[in-house]
Amino acid sequence: MAVDATPYRARETFFKPWLRFVARATLALLAMWTLHLAQDRFASFRENFSSTFHQDVGLWLGWVGTSAGAGFLFGLAVLLPFSRVRFLWNRLLLAALALVPVVYYWLIWGYLLPRSHTMSRWFVTTSSWFDIGTQSALTVLAGVAIASGFRVKNSEPGNNLPMSEGFDSET
Repeated sequence: MAVDATPYRARETFFKPWLRFVARATLALLAMWTLHLAQDRFASFRENFSSTFHQDVGLWLGWVGTSAGAGFLFGLAVLLPFSRVRFLWNRLLLAALALVPVVYYWLIWGYLLPRSHTMSRWFVTTSSWFDIGTQSALTVLAGVAIASGFRVKNSEPGNNLPMSEGFDSET
């Protein structure tokens, strides 16, 4: 071995944390940019609604979709393991539960009422609890719930690592 050569194991311990940091920081910055884009989509949705008094479903879906995308990117930035991964499909159920009020809002205000369906007063008045801020937070949480489904794929089925030796450890 040459005198100035660095063993592979020593190089891996130095570059791997920096690579993780750069990838996670990039994903977090991308999530912040997507959240900024979602805020712009919300501003256009609100401006269109105030000028036409009609809720445009396309603008609403653009706002909600980019909010969920921001949550997904932020969840990936937190959970990115840099190894073979698997997806826990039950996290989609958690995301669906977070999206129930958002779907309820869209059903009442975006589909039924514009088509002149008669609604009981209870359905219309309870939907005011699901305001714009709640919809934004729930869609971001749904994106985080989807991203939380990614886990490290164990090479051995019975290999349950302790907390200090998880997918983010240096060893």
